[in-house]
Amino acid sequence: ARSYCGECSWRQQRLYSPGRQRGRAWMKRRSAVMRRAGGICEHCRNRLADEIHHLNGVEDNRLESLLAVCVGCPRELEAEKVQS
Repeated sequence: ARSYCGECSWRQQRLYSPGRQRGRAWMKRRSAVMRRAGGICEHCRNRLADEIHHLNGVEDNRLESLLAVCVGCPRELEAEKVQS
């Protein structure tokens, strides 16, 4: 079995845990969003994007409702949503 550091293990768990969207169609959509962003977070524009954030909930997978974000920005986006 492979051994991962804490960060890698956590990331592997998040990416491949049951209930996460997987499959060829999702990976194509995810790649399109990352290409659109040029690999940079579309929220803060300061850090590398490494995950996709759903603006309107996980059911809405339209490209315009998906953002490529860095690790810290999903929390900020959720906080902004609660405040408004």
